[in-house]
Amino acid sequence: MSVIPFDTSTRRAFLVGGAAAAAAAGWATRHAAQTASGAATSAPVEPRADLLLALVNRITQGFDVNVWAEAQQLGYDAFLDQQLAWEALDDSELEQKLSGFQSLAMSGPQLLAAYPQPVLSKLPPLELKQAMVLRSVYSRRQLRERSVEFWTDHFSIDHFDGIERFLKTLDDRDVIRQHAFGSFGALLRASAHSAAMLHYLDNHTNVKGKPQENYARELLELHTLGVSGGYAEADVKELARCLTGWSFWSFTTPAKFGEFVFVAADHDQGAKQVLGLPIPAGGGKSDGDAVLTLLESHASTRDHVCRKLCRWFLSYQPPESVVAAAQATWSSSGGDLRAVLRTILSRESLAAAEAWKQGKLKRPFHFATSLMRAVRANVQNATGVLDELTAMGQLPYDWPAPNGYPDTLGAWSGGLHARWSFASRLLDGALPGVSVNPTVVVALLGNPAPAEAGAAINKLLMGGAMRAADEAAVQAFVDSFPNYDWTVLREAIALAASSPSYQWY
Repeated sequence: MSVIPFDTSTRRAFLVGGAAAAAAAGWATRHAAQTASGAATSAPVEPRADLLLALVNRITQGFDVNVWAEAQQLGYDAFLDQQLAWEALDDSELEQKLSGFQSLAMSGPQLLAAYPQPVLSKLPPLELKQAMVLRSVYSRRQLRERSVEFWTDHFSIDHFDGIERFLKTLDDRDVIRQHAFGSFGALLRASAHSAAMLHYLDNHTNVKGKPQENYARELLELHTLGVSGGYAEADVKELARCLTGWSFWSFTTPAKFGEFVFVAADHDQGAKQVLGLPIPAGGGKSDGDAVLTLLESHASTRDHVCRKLCRWFLSYQPPESVVAAAQATWSSSGGDLRAVLRTILSRESLAAAEAWKQGKLKRPFHFATSLMRAVRANVQNATGVLDELTAMGQLPYDWPAPNGYPDTLGAWSGGLHARWSFASRLLDGALPGVSVNPTVVVALLGNPAPAEAGAAINKLLMGGAMRAADEAAVQAFVDSFPNYDWTVLREAIALAASSPSYQWY
């Protein structure tokens, strides 16, 4: 096969006549029909009971043939162990790419010194968003990135809510990433002391005599017990009183910017009661600490968080037996998140969930990182990717509500045109800051003959799990051209990435 790395032809030029136009028209008609009929709500992948492939799809930010080969060599248990013990994995390639983002490692005072106007500064939030893309595409610690994404949504903070432009950098590093594989109690406490969270949910304005209930409400409803977790409105009000005076040093105190501070003068020292727990008068900061201890060990917290984790990693409706197993591990381990993940991702759990059949629709971020990982995209500057993610509706850290980007089918079943555009622009070399090397991609495909292109693309993108009809459509597209070069092949890959099959994992 001849490779033409700089051919400027586009898919539009390919689709001007004859068989190519017919193939494209059929493809578009299929998409439209599936969308109109609601057929896209079931996962269009081959029902192949391959537990290892299901595990790879569940714990990575996108299928990668090299990772798949490594998983096959290690076997199910060893591969899962490797990802759970992420600290031992060499991530030097990623670290090199992140080395220019100086704001990621800065303390609060250092951020304020380097960028004196927090509310107006664009660089720290841009670097954090780019870092999330690069980590997801390049990190060998893929399960960690999947977990960080989950906890980022669970403890969601709007990046552009004023001073959050700075504070979210601290929260991402010192709360989410530091504690994602530790105990839930430590993660919960770190979040409760996070300047970003205290500012976002207004607890820095929570003072005696004028309680601000936003953080107390979301702490119960979203972070711990869940909306049906057994608390009452009175518990919200009493918890808000417990948290009066919990604040942070703002930019008016540069030497301590972003650090937690308990302002005793703002604290309601009266007696309180939360969820039946009596809290004596005069407790000071320990009032809030006592409630956090209660919440982290509460059965409703265990049940709520374990169910969310099972839904995130397994399926929209995880089996009750798997949820119960995760809850049992939580109880026996004291909320050890690594142990809970091991239970959720065990062979038994994936088999019970039939993860190879009960697919999940990729959210836009997952879709974009999947394709970049599959074709070994070279991301020199991720700002172009961020623009595409904005168009697809999932710019990192930008969900405006405290419940985080949704993990539901209905939230993401629309907007497919933006996905098709991303696939086209990536493979056409039209995405600023990102390039795809034809020689690398052809090698990953195994330099297939024309008649083998569809099958090779299926293996590259999905490990062979693409449904037969979609693979046949890709092959028909290739067959419709008299020549066979990189331009045809790249368009076929973009076409496969736009298929119904590739939207699922």
